[in-house]
Amino acid sequence: MKNIPQTTSLVDLFRWRIKQSSQSIAFKFSGKETSYQDFDSSANKVAQGLIAEGCKPDSRVAFLGKNSDTFEFFYGNMKSRTVPVAINWRLAAPEIAFILNDSESEILFVDGEFAELIKQVENEIPKVRKIITMGNAVGNWENYKAWRDRHDNRDPMLASKAEDDVLQMYTSGTTGLPKGAQLTNANILNAALMVDQTWCKDWHEGSVNLICMPVF
Repeated sequence: MKNIPQTTSLVDLFRWRIKQSSQSIAFKFSGKETSYQDFDSSANKVAQGLIAEGCKPDSRVAFLGKNSDTFEFFYGNMKSRTVPVAINWRLAAPEIAFILNDSESEILFVDGEFAELIKQVENEIPKVRKIITMGNAVGNWENYKAWRDRHDNRDPMLASKAEDDVLQMYTSGTTGLPKGAQLTNANILNAALMVDQTWCKDWHEGSVNLICMPVF
C-alpha cells in the first residue's frame, strides 16, 4: 500500500489509520461490522481501564480467547504501554497457569468459553490480581464490556519507542514448557514492511483480508 507514514511505533501507525479511515470498516466478525472510529473508542477505553487498574508501562496483561475482542485488547494495551500476553486457547490448564506465572501477568481477560479452565488453576496464579470475563460476570470476575465502557474514551497518548515490547507470545511447548518470545515495535513493523512489499504490494484502500487462523 502507498502513502503509509514512516514510524517506529505500531500505535502511531494505528492512530494514523484512524484519522485516514475513521468511518471505514476495520473488521467484520459474526455479522457485526466495526468501524475504525468505534474500534479506536474501544481501544481508548481499554487503555484507560488498564491504567486505572494500576498497570504501568511494560506490565503484562494476558488474553485467553478467540474472538474479535482480541484486536481492541491488543491496541488498548499499546495505548497504555502495557504488553499483551497472547495465550493459545488449546493449551491445558496447567500450561496456561505456567504462562500466566512466567509472564507475571497482572490482569487476565478470558472468554467465557474458557472460564472453567481458569477456575481449575485460579489459586495457582498469584500474580494475576484481576480476572475480566468476556462472558457473564461470575463471582468477582467482572464482565468485559461493563468494565470497558465505564472508562473514558480518551487516548492516553503515551509514547512508544522502537525497542519497546508490544507483544509477548509463547511457543507451543512440544518439547517442554512453553517459552516466551518478546516482540518489539521494530520486530513487528519490519515484518509488516516485508509483507507489504511482497504479497500485499497490490493491495489498495478497501482491500479485505480474511483472517481464518487463530490470533493468539
